[in-house]
Amino acid sequence: MKHSAADWCYLERSGLSPAEYYRQLRAAGFTGVEMVAPPHRALARAAGLQLVTQSVPDLERGLNHRAHHEWLIPEIHAAIDDAHANQVQHLIVFSGRRAALSEAQGIAACVDGLRSVAAHAETTGVTVLLEVLNEFDHTDQQCSRMAFARPVIEAVGSRAVKMLYDLYHGERMGDDLTTWDAATVGLIGHIHVAASEARSRPRPGTAPDYPALIPAIIAAGYQGFWGHEYFPGTDVVADLSACRAHLQSGQALQAGAALRGS
Repeated sequence: MKHSAADWCYLERSGLSPAEYYRQLRAAGFTGVEMVAPPHRALARAAGLQLVTQSVPDLERGLNHRAHHEWLIPEIHAAIDDAHANQVQHLIVFSGRRAALSEAQGIAACVDGLRSVAAHAETTGVTVLLEVLNEFDHTDQQCSRMAFARPVIEAVGSRAVKMLYDLYHGERMGDDLTTWDAATVGLIGHIHVAASEARSRPRPGTAPDYPALIPAIIAAGYQGFWGHEYFPGTDVVADLSACRAHLQSGQALQAGAALRGS
């Protein structure tokens, strides 16, 4: 399993300098880091960390409203070029608030917007990720369930356009996290993890039950990073290390070993 950590959750809370934080993160077994501010990218790479994600800045005004496309699509093109130039694997984009849109209208607009950037993403090797966000933390976010993201990604039909599926958001919205197949996992470019209890560290007794979930997702073909995106305890790096161990424990570790040996 490959593990990454989102800077917005951990870097400032760690109390460490960026260089020292990245060094300790790599020593704790992490190989990726996410949403790194441009001044810190070289420091992360110097520590041996892959830059896994960056995002467009606006969660509220997204691809689901066609009126946004005039300014948002050029912004996404520019962000793709920036990601490519800085060796960032994925670019995260958002549906935005639903407002008065129907599901069909929002899906159609997201499809058209993502189709317009797909060829550019394919050429650069950057994957554009439509993120699924729960409506409790992100009021009125239209892409709040797998049921919205899936038809968008399927309709776009590009290897460079996938979804970012956060199992925490899925749990909060009541998505079915028990059934995974190759077709579903093939639509997912990146996964985030957190416990649904106060978006805290996944640990025994919290939901989702990651040691039970992870083997099914791996068996269905997922080979990407497991991105940690939760609110940690006081000792940030120790907290992340404990979470990594929990995700790899029991069934999850066995499943990974079986896949490596196959």
